[in-house]
Amino acid sequence: MSDVLFRKADGSVNHDFTGKLAFSWPKRVDQTPLNFGDANYDPLFAYGYGLSYGQPGELAALSEDRPPNEDLPDGILFGRGTVPQGWNFDFLPGTAGQIRSIDRRAQEDARSILFPGTGTSAVAIQAPAALDFNRQFTGQLHLVMEYRIDRRPTGPVVLRMLSGSAAGADVPVTNTFRSAPLGQWQTLTLPLGCFGRGLDATKITAPLVIETAGQLGLSVSDVKIISANTPQGQCGS
Repeated sequence: MSDVLFRKADGSVNHDFTGKLAFSWPKRVDQTPLNFGDANYDPLFAYGYGLSYGQPGELAALSEDRPPNEDLPDGILFGRGTVPQGWNFDFLPGTAGQIRSIDRRAQEDARSILFPGTGTSAVAIQAPAALDFNRQFTGQLHLVMEYRIDRRPTGPVVLRMLSGSAAGADVPVTNTFRSAPLGQWQTLTLPLGCFGRGLDATKITAPLVIETAGQLGLSVSDVKIISANTPQGQCGS
């Protein structure tokens, strides 16, 4: 490997670079998918790019601009007791229940949610404006939620996402919640593709909705959209 970094004693090239990119290197974090031949193909480094000593290697300054709607730091929807600035974590209008702050790892870093069972209730993490999650869906990321069952559900429980007034597919978690040990923190991991049917991924307004008409005591401490080692077809219980 050192042969390509150091010249010979007389200054001539000892061994030239010959490697070429086997994929396209994007300019921005939202520039996916990015494949040679796509419409508006504009990568930072195109497929097959590579330099040799005989070519100029100067590059323009790399842009540090954040793309639109890239305001979800590290994919965190809810963490350390807060949601992103301007977001909301509460029951949807027209539904009832109780939600309060509790301690898990730190003071008030989790939420305790009580669904009363007097009718359909839904709690949601909502953004102040529609967000483009197409990159997250295309990248086959996962919704990961840390939760604790404090009172087992007496009726069906589903998770879903919202894009405006349109809801994605219902992901059933009733059996998962019923079989979870009471009072112990667990991790639920769901591929985003599970929510995709009927959903406009470019206009997400609520990336998490928890709904049940029965009684349920549920605590939540962390909700993220990240990559996880869970099969893409594994959609709830």
